[in-house]
Order: sequence, then structure tokens, then C-alpha cells
Amino acid sequence: MKIITFYSYKGGVGRTMCLANIAVLLAKWGHKVLMVDWDWEAPGLERYFVAENFNGKGKSTATGLDLNMVKEKPGLVDLLTERKKEGWKEAIITIPIPDAREPLHFISAGRRDDDYFKRVRDFNVDTFYAKKKGGQFIEDLRRAWRDAYDFILIDSRTGVSEINGISTIQMPNLIVLLFTATNQSFEGALDIAYRSASAHQKLPYDRGQLLFLPILSRVEVAVSQLVDKWIARFSKDLTPLYEPWLPTENPNIKIDEFLMRTKIPHDPSYTFGEELAVVRDGTIDPARMGYAYEGIAALIANKLERVEEFVEQRDLYISWGGRPVSADHAPPKFVIIYDIADDAHCKMLNKHLNILKITKKIRVYNVHEALPGEDPVLRAIIEMEDASWILSLVTVDLLNSTDWFSMLFSAYEAGRRIVPIRIAKVDFEGTGLERLRSLPSQGRTVSDFSTPDAAYMDIVSELKKLL
Repeated sequence: MKIITFYSYKGGVGRTMCLANIAVLLAKWGHKVLMVDWDWEAPGLERYFVAENFNGKGKSTATGLDLNMVKEKPGLVDLLTERKKEGWKEAIITIPIPDAREPLHFISAGRRDDDYFKRVRDFNVDTFYAKKKGGQFIEDLRRAWRDAYDFILIDSRTGVSEINGISTIQMPNLIVLLFTATNQSFEGALDIAYRSASAHQKLPYDRGQLLFLPILSRVEVAVSQLVDKWIARFSKDLTPLYEPWLPTENPNIKIDEFLMRTKIPHDPSYTFGEELAVVRDGTIDPARMGYAYEGIAALIANKLERVEEFVEQRDLYISWGGRPVSADHAPPKFVIIYDIADDAHCKMLNKHLNILKITKKIRVYNVHEALPGEDPVLRAIIEMEDASWILSLVTVDLLNSTDWFSMLFSAYEAGRRIVPIRIAKVDFEGTGLERLRSLPSQGRTVSDFSTPDAAYMDIVSELKKLL
């Protein structure tokens, strides 16, 4: 499942933004990704990757996209018009992404010169297929992209058009079907889905079944009763699209609940400009758009397989989305942030993590381990740079610690992966940490257990699921 088309029947759904954010996540996870702007009449995918969207983000010096490249380089309409066998390689624009294991590759809708829209108007799909062997050209292009990349993400035009037939029928293995809670948006998208599936089956090329990932977008969670009403309606109509891959025989998986898990919330601040939510806000907060994009990206990276884990152990499922790294890659690193008054709890946690440390399953740094003469705060900042997870021992002392809570809050705002470990019942409402999944399991605290050992055994059992 390498070629994914993002489609919406109506505009204003957030289709292009969704593709852009997912592309960034896949690149950060080590996948080779090609983005293709198939929206010829209203191109603009490149706008999400301008330098200012990455300034000050991450540790690398990546600068994003130079928009002059879009004006100078050939794009998709030029490729299909000229039909050069290896012409697509000349169209590639490389976009470095801060802290990503792979850069993004991008093919624009076309060279954005004065003749661009004339070339778009002059391109005739019927002539392309009937007289210029366009079907075979697309098939060869498709094969070349599949050989070169892990994922090809296509931004399709809205509505119904002849050029859409290529991006929604011949090209994809999967269509990410975005819609809002309106009849015209949903019914139009559903109609295109059924038309595409039917035409896909009739292609004169070897193909598996065309799959669909329905995504409800721009959800106003504040009006929960209305959301529930529309979700119930959507769930019934979308059942045939889910059936080929969603294991609904599992009692824990229900279509309405799954649709809610993959929804994209509405954030009015993103109606201004073209920003990347996974860069600006990170992916930690379940109420934010970045969290939603992370879930969708993981479903794509995992090829819609083992979906039970997405429902039951989301963090574990997300971790599977990354491309395998080299065998000598260092094991995951936990940095434990705590106040010195809670040193006994840190030692207890380390005791229960000891087997994982000895067997080199994990690395652990405790923020009060600084060498004599070292500034523990500066040392902790350095250690956190390559941390996989940040564990915070949440107590009143931590919340009142200027240095350590400030560091923790900065990490939260930067979108770092944080697991709060609740030592006792404390009020941290309004810090953002209350939105994160905490340990021990089931919303308990360490003090709720009969013994500290029982509590830390539960905590370590849950942490193992992240590895």
C-alpha cells in the first residue's frame, strides 16, 4: 500500500493540510516520501513547507522549501504533456525537514510560469489516453515511483473532473477520504468512493482492491451531541468502505468509535496561513490536530494492519510506524524528570527498570545524576536532546520546582513524548499534562497500590509496551 491519494469532494475540508502533516511525520519516522500536487486548478501544497514554518524548530539547520524552485522546475502537467521516460526525476524538489531521518521529495502541479494555466487548459485526458498511450505512461510512472519511495502521497483535486480519474482510479492503492459534517461534503465523497472502486476493478492492469480510509474533518468537539448524531449516520453509510480492512468482529472495535478516533478537530488558528500542526503544536495533546495526524500517519505507515493495537495500545501502534533503523542503533532512551525531594521514588522506578537496562533494551538518565561541578539543568537539557520518552514523577514538589517543571512544560510545548507518573493525587489541571496518558494504569497513582513494588511493576509493564 504505497500510493495514497487524499481526496475531498468539497474544498475547505483540510485535505492538503492533512497530507502535508502526514508527509512530515512519515519522513521523521524514516520513510522515503514523495508528495505530488495533482490539484492543477488550485495548486499550492508547497506553501506548507516554506522556511518560516521550520525556523527555530528542531536541532538541524533545515530550511524548508525555496518557492523559486516551483517556478523553475517542471511539474506534473509538464511530465504528462512531454511524457519523458525519466522526466519525473528532473521535477523532484527536495525539502529538508528538521530532525527528519529522510528529506521529503515533491513534484509540483507544474512549472509556475506565465503559461502554466494555458498548459492546464490544453491538456486533454481523452487524447492523452486514446492517442498518446497515456495509460501505459501513467503505469510506468507509477511503477518507477513505487520502486523509489516507501510512500507516494497525492493531493487530488476536489469535485469531479477527468484529471481526477487518474489520481483516484489508476494511481492509488488507498484513498484517504476526507469530509465534513455536511450532506454535500459527505455524500459527494461517498459517491466518488464507490465510482472509483468500481472503475478501479475494471483497470486493464493488475491491482489489488482499492481501499478507503474515511476521515471526518473540522470537527467541533464542543457540540458533542451534534457530533454523535452525525457520527451515527456516517458509520452506517461507511460500513462497506471499512469492511475490507477494519476487524469489526473484534468486540473492542466499532465503526462509530473508530471514526471518532481518527477525526480531525477544528482549530480556527489554522485558518490563517499554511502552518504545519505537527511542527507548531507537536503530536502529544489528544485535543490538537497534530495528535490526529499522527494517528492517521501510523495507520498509513502500518498499511491498515493490526488495527486492534491502534485501538487498544495507541502509543505502541504509533511506535511501529517508524522505518527500522540500523542494527547498531542505540536503544530507546528515557529521561526521568523529578524533584530531588522525590529521589526515593526515582530510585524505586530505576530498580524496576534495571533488567531492561542490563539487557540493553533501554537507556535511562535521571536529571539529578549530573557530575560534581556540572549544572544539572544544562546537563538535563543535553540529555533530553536524544530522549525517546520523558518520564515525569508528578508530585507537589515537581509542580513547584521552577527549574524542573519549567523544563517539563517546555518539552510538552515542543511536542516531546511525555509520560506523567503520578506518585500521589495532585492537581495539575491547566498544565497540559492532565491531557496525557499517565501511569500507573487506569488513572491510578502510586499511593493507590498496596505496596510501592506493585505500583512500579504496573508502571514498568506499561512502559514495556512502548518499546
